[in-house]
Amino acid sequence: MQKTILNQLLKDKSADTRDQVSSAYTAIPCNYEFAVSVSLAEMQNHMDAANEKGFIAWCNEDGISAIIYGAGQIGQDDFTDRMTWLNTIRLENDVAMAHFMANDGEKFVEIK
Repeated sequence: MQKTILNQLLKDKSADTRDQVSSAYTAIPCNYEFAVSVSLAEMQNHMDAANEKGFIAWCNEDGISAIIYGAGQIGQDDFTDRMTWLNTIRLENDVAMAHFMANDGEKFVEIK
């Protein structure tokens, strides 16, 4: 599965940042990726939670909020939990995005 959300997040970054972040994710098996804006105050807690849930996570801060990107393998039994978690940690008026492999192909979901 292509890491489409990652490519979208990196499109406006410097070539060095694009190369560094992209190469860190190249070898990661992935059937699920996400991006979610979170508060700066809770950023590290959410990064730790992403790692505990089995994702390799990267964070891009803009001084007001932070966008956490994560990619990894999840089982079908974990899908609802991961989607609920994203909805719980996202900034109130923002959208969380998920891209995953479903039985009938790749899917994009926005959580509002």
